[in-house]
Amino acid sequence: MAFFIRNERRVWVGDLRWRSFERAPSLLTVHKVAAEFSSNYYVQSRTYPQHVGFLSAETVDTKEPFHSLALAISEKFGGRYYGEYEVGIDQFWIIATDEEGLPLPGSDGVYREEAIEAVRSTFSGYPFDQRDLLSSREFEALLEDLPDAPLKVRSTSLAPIYTSAAVVIGLLFLTGVASYFYHLHVLDQRRELARKALIESAKRLPKVVAKREPPPSEWIDGCVSMIPASPYASGWTLDHASCKGDVIDLHWYRTGGSMADAPEGELMDNGNAIVTHRPLSYSFKKRQDTIAGYNERTLIGILQRSGVIPALNSSKLNLLVNGRQVPTETTRMSFSLQTDPRDIPWDAFENLRVTSLSRTVLPAQSASQTGSWQMQVSFTHTLAPVTATPKPSLRTSN
Repeated sequence: MAFFIRNERRVWVGDLRWRSFERAPSLLTVHKVAAEFSSNYYVQSRTYPQHVGFLSAETVDTKEPFHSLALAISEKFGGRYYGEYEVGIDQFWIIATDEEGLPLPGSDGVYREEAIEAVRSTFSGYPFDQRDLLSSREFEALLEDLPDAPLKVRSTSLAPIYTSAAVVIGLLFLTGVASYFYHLHVLDQRRELARKALIESAKRLPKVVAKREPPPSEWIDGCVSMIPASPYASGWTLDHASCKGDVIDLHWYRTGGSMADAPEGELMDNGNAIVTHRPLSYSFKKRQDTIAGYNERTLIGILQRSGVIPALNSSKLNLLVNGRQVPTETTRMSFSLQTDPRDIPWDAFENLRVTSLSRTVLPAQSASQTGSWQMQVSFTHTLAPVTATPKPSLRTSN
């Protein structure tokens, strides 16, 4: 589903599916590709008429001043560019361009944080000249500085073809042409009947239960419990462990062992290091009730009493929810804990999300022992609308 960002004079559009053609494609060709992408609109730029973007949206006013976010980024930074921009809560827009500055397959898309690593790996072998990672605040500043990249947005409907066919039939009496377009019309009707049948059959299927997101305390317990009790394993030593999303990464280095006894995982450093990726395993627990007033200030106070000074970062962003702009604010914290992170009642905090947890065990490049826990959390709140205070009247009574 495409996303739209409005400012004073432009409507930026992103999350398109691009397809290149040798020449400007016909409407029939566009309609065929749109059916493959399940798109109901397509866009073209005067700069690249042979490159067509396909988007899916409920309703689009084609007369609005739409501009391609991907083509504007390409115009500003040129070819061989890679960028990850934060566009929402746990939402990142990725743009990657080839030598000509056109979007590479898989880019101009929105992904969740847990999918970022997989997307990066698809572009790992491409020689980019510049890479950028922008926060939501930096992305908002960049939008004001982007050049225009106007788009012509059109519907993928075949109605214009039917109109043209009727004119040709009336003027030239080409029965063959009429038969051809009638055949397209019949195919369209069959597709519509098949689509309605699919919708009806989907209604009879059991509803798919959304993936359960464990509460903060359960997630932390799942991470800590999967770190091996002993850092040694047949001549291999655990350097550090880190949890993010639903995965724990265990980083091992060789201390006398061989590959025959090595832990399973991804080979690194010419076979002298291994990274083991494992899905987190949770022990289901009933979430504790949140406590009124337990927010980011409460957590900062708990940390300060323990001598911990967290690093803070806040950003504001308008999210499109049910067709309306909802202002939100996200506060991110990074800090270190010397004590067991399970000692803090994480479930008591409102709107809290733990994004990462890691710990150095026996680092290869240092003589130090097990280090502190490194944590990153975030709080997201919906901002109340600001109401204007009416100005007092200057008129005085006689």
